[in-house]
Parts: sequence; C-alpha cells; structure tokens
Amino acid sequence: MDYPFQKPSYDQWIDQVTKDLKGRDLSELSKKIDLNLDIKAIYKTDSEALNINIPHSNEWKIAQTFTLNHTNEQVLNSLNRGVNDLYVPSIKAEELLKGVNPDFVSINLIGSSNLNFTQCVDPIAESLANGNSINILNKAPIISNSRTVQQSGGSIKNQLVYLFGSLAAQLTEVSENNIKEALSSMKIFTAVSTDYLIEVSKLRAIRALWPAFCKGFGQSNVPSPFIYAVTSSLEYSLHDNKSNMLRATTQAMSAIIGGADSIEIHPYDYKESTNDDFGLRIAQNLHHVLKEEAHLDKVSDPAKGSYAIEALTSEIADTAWEEFLELENNGGLIDACTKGQFQNSVEKDAEFLIGAFEAQNKVLVGVNKYINQLENQVESNKTGRNINNVVKTLNEINLDNHIKTGGN
Repeated sequence: MDYPFQKPSYDQWIDQVTKDLKGRDLSELSKKIDLNLDIKAIYKTDSEALNINIPHSNEWKIAQTFTLNHTNEQVLNSLNRGVNDLYVPSIKAEELLKGVNPDFVSINLIGSSNLNFTQCVDPIAESLANGNSINILNKAPIISNSRTVQQSGGSIKNQLVYLFGSLAAQLTEVSENNIKEALSSMKIFTAVSTDYLIEVSKLRAIRALWPAFCKGFGQSNVPSPFIYAVTSSLEYSLHDNKSNMLRATTQAMSAIIGGADSIEIHPYDYKESTNDDFGLRIAQNLHHVLKEEAHLDKVSDPAKGSYAIEALTSEIADTAWEEFLELENNGGLIDACTKGQFQNSVEKDAEFLIGAFEAQNKVLVGVNKYINQLENQVESNKTGRNINNVVKTLNEINLDNHIKTGGN
C-alpha cells in the first residue's frame, strides 16, 4: 500500500523548531562566521543547485611544500608516500630535487628561477607579506594567492575579492591576443580554515564566479582554474599540537568536497618548525585515509543540491562579486593596497576574529577552551597566550604601513 507523507511547508518547519526550542529565539542558533557572513539554523529549497564546473572526478593531487630546512631524503620519502605535487624554494631546488623525475610529479618553484618549472609567485601577495613595492611580473602561469589574507584573519569575502583582484591586476600585463591562454593556465592558491561548510562553499563560489570573471575580459568557455588548497595554520594549536591532526582532517575534507585540484595538509607540528619527518608522514598518510577509506575521491561535487551549501555558495559569490566590482571601479586591488584601504578592511576582519576567540564564540579545543594545563602551567595568562599563538595579527606579518606608504 502507498502511505504518502505530506510535505511540510517552510513555515511549518519554523513552527516546529520554535516549539522545540521552548521559548528560545531561532536566531540564537545562527552562527556569525565573520563580519559579512552568518550560518543560519535552517535553510530551504529556494536556492537552486549551481553549475559548478569541477574538471575532475574529485581526485586531488597530494601536495607538499618544502623549505630550506628540509632535505632531499625527505623529498624522496614523501614521493614514496604518494606526494605528486611538489613546492620547493627556487634557491635550493637543484639540491632538493635530486633523483626526482618531473615526468611523474608536478614541480613548482617558490621564487624566481631560471629552471624550467612553474614559478609560484603572486607579486601582490609577496608585497603584502614582505612590505615591498608591488611589481607585476609578465609571466605564466598567473598565480593568485590569498593565503596571506586568510592567515591575517581576512574574511571569506576579502579572500575572494583578493583572489579575483590579483588576477585582474596581473592580466593588465597580458596582451589582448594572449588573454584566453593566460586565463586557461591560471592557478589559485587558498588556505582552508576549520569553518567546515563555509570553506566548502568558498571553493565552490570561486568556480561559480569564474565564467563571470572571464566574461569581463571578453572570454567564454574558459576551463575552470587550478585550485590549490592548504590547511590553514592560523587555527593550529602550538602547545597542544596533537589536536591539530583533527583540525587538519576537517580542513582537508572541506577542500576535497569543495573541489580543490591539489591539497596540502600541514603537519600537526607545523608551528614548531621542527621539519620532523614523522609529522610529514602523518599529514601525507591522511590523504590516503580520505581516499582509500573514506572514498572522498569518487564523486564529483558531492555537495551539490545541499540546501545550506548551495545557499552559502550563492551568498558568498554574490557578496564577493559585488565587492570585487566596486574595487575595480575604484582603481583595482593595487590602488587599494597602495592606499592601505584593503589592509584596513582585513584588519577589521582580524579584530572581529580575535574578539570571537577571546569571547569563545569561536572555540578551538586546546587553544581557547579545554586547554592542556600541564603544557601551559608556566604561563600566567594561558588563554591570552594561546590566542596570540593562533591569530597572527597584521603587524606580525608586516601587512600594514609598508603597503600603505608604497613600500620601502
């Protein structure tokens, strides 16, 4: 027999939730992520599924960045553990890459070099991080790297505004005949926080906005950009570092479900700069757990159709795009950075974030709640110390007066 269920209306859902809350206001269940974005307690079906062009089945490359303190042995060990997207400092590239066959792995250089590998340089991000004057390079591929903005406490909106603003500024150095080729080879670098649904939606919003961005340069049917995502160390605990394994897992899942092409998972002891091979191995093995046990690489755009994620994707895309267009109409990202306007906006975001940590509206276990007292007993102000370890303020990374005055 057929036992049809009556489909409840949105108002009926609200009535039921209100009843279950026993007098509490539904808005109390909403969560404020940053100055521009809230997660609501309930979403409905009026957000249509967006056509997000993810150009792969959801398979991702296993990325790893190496520093001047790493060894060639660690690079080779990482390759044996499945790493296939390498990022190495150009000044030590030849030493680190001994025995590495570029036919089987992607090799990317951090910094300028004469070697015939991809150079991962976003000149605007370099300027923001180091305080130098902005010097746009006419090179391919064009890289837009919002990690500095995210690590400075920048909101989701400002991260996307930066990404597209940087791409637009660098495209000004490309001849009209080469615009489509430049768009087709662009790479986007972003950091992923522990705001699970928000980060999934952020990555989807980047791809959702891509056709509109290309249309602004007179191009259509341009392949979706390559997106590299890294777990953000902004929220890593320095003194209860084992908890970072859990953070890294949810961050990586957001990147996967959001459709990143390449993902790097920072080791749990990343903030200690130990360069320990054990931390690297745990981080790299996590990829295999998420592939071989969780099977997260089997379905393309698995979040498609989720009421909450579709609504958040649309909201993030609409807000960021409106701000990006306003930025371009007022002279573009370089002008905003030279005048300090963009940095001031990020600073307000950071102040909100620090306040959320201090008020425990944003909870990080082992950082500002359930702190491991044995590891922190030498500090008199434990909570403040941990918050300062989590949030890198603008002054600490020179994202302030250097750019406002045009560099030095």
